[in-house]
Amino acid sequence: DEDDLPAALRARLLGSRRLETKEGVEGREMEVEVRSAGQPWHFHIRLYRRGNGRIYVVRAYTHQRRYAQNKSEMETALDSFRILPR
Repeated sequence: DEDDLPAALRARLLGSRRLETKEGVEGREMEVEVRSAGQPWHFHIRLYRRGNGRIYVVRAYTHQRRYAQNKSEMETALDSFRILPR
């Protein structure tokens, strides 16, 4: 239940890029810095869509000061996402 989480007080887009289309799936990646409850967080957010179908939102995040050490693991986790054929 996320109702108890404080709302983000500040979000800053650090970058956005289109991902390579694979197997008919389009993608976009955003990197966002968010400050919530006084804590800085670093998010990688990916949006995927095949044709005009559903949009899938996949995210990975870590505390800002741990971003350098967690970046590789976050990218590996995000890269593992696949939209399965029907």
